[in-house]
Amino acid sequence: MTENKSEICAKLGELLKLTRAGEHIDRIEYDSESDCTVVYSKDKYGCLQSNGLRYLNTAGDSGAQLIADVVSGIL
Repeated sequence: MTENKSEICAKLGELLKLTRAGEHIDRIEYDSESDCTVVYSKDKYGCLQSNGLRYLNTAGDSGAQLIADVVSGIL
């Protein structure tokens, strides 16, 4: 099975936005060029923060490990 890390990140972002810990998340994307995950954050008014980018090292991760690393990075 081929894992689609972009889709995993998008779905994980949707899921985490339903939690208190993830209420600031606008979206989560996978950057295939640098093999990392990018979390886009909103401010308290729901607008994207100008510096609200967070890069998480997910290089070489499987889909399941990517999920674990992102959740760990957010919590």
